[in-house]
Amino acid sequence: MAGPYGKLARRIGKKPIMFMNLISYTLAGAYFAVVCYYHEIFDVRCIYLTPLFDIFGGGYVVFSSFTYTYISESIDQERFGFLYKLSAGEMCLLGFICLGATIPFCCLLPNTRRKHKQNSQDSNCSTKSPQSSETSSLLSTAPPFAPLPMDIEDGPMFWTIMTTLRTKARNSISTCREVLASSSLSRTTMFTFFLLTCGANIRVVFVQWPSVTYGWILAEVHAIISYEAVISSILFLTLPTISHKILKPRLGGSVSEVDLFVTKFSAVAHVVGILCIGLAPTKASYIVGVTVWRLGHGLMDALRSYVTGLLDNKEDVEQLYLGIGMVETLGAMIATASWSGLFAKVLGKG
Repeated sequence: MAGPYGKLARRIGKKPIMFMNLISYTLAGAYFAVVCYYHEIFDVRCIYLTPLFDIFGGGYVVFSSFTYTYISESIDQERFGFLYKLSAGEMCLLGFICLGATIPFCCLLPNTRRKHKQNSQDSNCSTKSPQSSETSSLLSTAPPFAPLPMDIEDGPMFWTIMTTLRTKARNSISTCREVLASSSLSRTTMFTFFLLTCGANIRVVFVQWPSVTYGWILAEVHAIISYEAVISSILFLTLPTISHKILKPRLGGSVSEVDLFVTKFSAVAHVVGILCIGLAPTKASYIVGVTVWRLGHGLMDALRSYVTGLLDNKEDVEQLYLGIGMVETLGAMIATASWSGLFAKVLGKG
């Protein structure tokens, strides 16, 4: 989807595309909520159709690519650190506000457990009748959910969707070829982001790994995940200040040198952290490994900032970000299936 929307943005601008993207996100969230809330009316498997809204807005790739491009065109490179710090603080504040706002809505959730107890008490007090036994037998022999009906031969909607996806795929492949053929910097950057995404998505097994290795329950694993979020928040808030006050004067005042140093440090922290996590003999050493791994959380943003500083043409920046979004999506798809399959295979042998 990034290719066609990238070409369309050159004609009508980025703001209309970003507006369409936000509308598609809003409609997808509303559709998901309606299907889940009214599950007695809709088949809950209809949530599988939620990604179809990305056809209208382009999905996360278009959102992230256009956002980074718009920021790089509108903000001076010297102000990237301040914007990074400000956006991190705003995200933390917005997260606290949203979490606090959802607390009253939890009180509106139905108490299904109480209803179940009341129904069980009523059934115990009442005598069994032939009608009730017949109802229970019908419930026990109820057929499973039928699959969603989709007539492939006669359904015009199916062929419309497939034709659209085929066209979008061709445009995306052509856009990716253009980016790869543009310069050696673009090829190196896209290949780097592809490898980094494949490596970073090992976190899909971070829930099962400590549970299997150390016998932690799910609540303890999620406590470690919350600890990771705390480390990331602290890093987001302190990294711009460290880069501007400490690293920039020591590196000659060059923003590119600061971004390159943060990129190298984050990459080393990622590698060392993953090794510590995999070879941790105790729970404490595992937590230390998670801490070191999270210290490299600014790798992607620092690398984006460094590459953006090397490009002067706005069209090259836009194409590069679209290519980065595509290879990140491809890398996430490959890495998620690969790491999960490898982890399941190791567990099967163990």
